[in-house]
Amino acid sequence: MEAIRKIQKCQSLGELTDLWRSNVSEWKTLPPDKAFELIQVKDNKKKELAAIQDAESDGAPAEPQKRLISRLVDSKVLGRTVDMALDRDDPNAVIFDGVRYSMAEITKLKTLDWENLLVAHMVKREFKGTVK
Repeated sequence: MEAIRKIQKCQSLGELTDLWRSNVSEWKTLPPDKAFELIQVKDNKKKELAAIQDAESDGAPAEPQKRLISRLVDSKVLGRTVDMALDRDDPNAVIFDGVRYSMAEITKLKTLDWENLLVAHMVKREFKGTVK
């Protein structure tokens, strides 16, 4: 979806806010599932940009293009397009749909069927826990 690509290209919270305001009337006409997906991508991007802004205000270098390697992927389990990222500062983790997974967690999740995988992802997303 072109709207998702536009959101992911934003480099600041101000740019993201301006993009959202200038397209909100068009995006309101999207089907509910696409609107939900778009809002999730926007919220994830907002969190990413806010974290970068906080790190920069603390004096730490945090350039999004250098720290994260991010791609859109079609998730058959979630039934939508999601962001998947690798963090160069933590090569033993993957950020999937805004949720950070360690390689140990991924190993455990690979043994689940898709229904339990979906439940595990939603629980981890909501409660910020660890897969045991």
